[in-house]
Amino acid sequence: MRILSQRDVRDVVGAEDAFATVEAAWREYGRYRALSSVPPSLGLAGPADGAATHRVKGAVSPTLGAAGFRIATYPGSGPVDRRHVHLVLDYVTGEVVGLVDEEWLHGLRAATQAVVAAARLARRDAKVVGIVGAGRIARELFPGLALRFPLEDVRVAAVPRDNADAYARDLSATGVPVRAVASAEEAIRGADIVVTITTAKAPMVEPGWLAPGALLVSLGGVHEVRHAVLAECDRFVVDDFDYALSRGDMGAWVSAGETTPEALRQRLDADIGEIVAGLKPGRQGPDERILAIIQGLAACDVAMAKLALDRAAEQGRGTVAELPVMP
Repeated sequence: MRILSQRDVRDVVGAEDAFATVEAAWREYGRYRALSSVPPSLGLAGPADGAATHRVKGAVSPTLGAAGFRIATYPGSGPVDRRHVHLVLDYVTGEVVGLVDEEWLHGLRAATQAVVAAARLARRDAKVVGIVGAGRIARELFPGLALRFPLEDVRVAAVPRDNADAYARDLSATGVPVRAVASAEEAIRGADIVVTITTAKAPMVEPGWLAPGALLVSLGGVHEVRHAVLAECDRFVVDDFDYALSRGDMGAWVSAGETTPEALRQRLDADIGEIVAGLKPGRQGPDERILAIIQGLAACDVAMAKLALDRAAEQGRGTVAELPVMP
């Protein structure tokens, strides 16, 4: 098995590799459907006070010949801050292929999903982007968005404001036309593409803010978008419907009694896998408002981890260890 550190992964995986890999994983999901574990996410928490909690997501990729389990650990009272690792196995034989530090790769995957969604659902002439949230995932939206759209104005809002200022300063140094703004409303109004990726305690996308023709991509695992915004949108797209029901906006809407899983399924126009696979249309008109809730497909995680392992093997990166075979 090959073991990759975060530095190994950063050195062998690029933005365009990530785009092609996420797109291929969604295409595969659109065609084969049953790629994720059942249930799609498993939570683990010990009985001790202050113990870390863990979340496991699994998926297979027949095309890549890989299966994988992503393990996310969140801090208790101990020294661990947060950890993401991915265990990759051979899809056919079950042999362990590698263990990948996924802390940075997870952020790249999440941001790349927004870029792939925008490539299919936003207007091709999109010039204005509004970003709400300035954390590690938001930083990975570029250069992907800038390579695909003729961007003239990128606005970022975050709490605290200092985070938005730092984001604008750092991204501006790379040539992205980004500026910090004072509020989510200022970032969103008039934007062609809106991406939310926050840990907000309350929704920050309100009805009446989305311009005609806007695409809103909600990535956060918290409640970011008011339910009433859905009624203003012409199209509604998700990635994994069942997983999206367990968290984020859809989970919050259902928990608050604002809608039901059945009503959301009836309202759904497509999942992004169907669109990438060509089974359902993407954007159909310049004035369509589209809401895409993208909570993270485990098949994209295993595909990204396999990409990192393949690139590392080509370049001789990482640590190779032999697992003993029992007689």
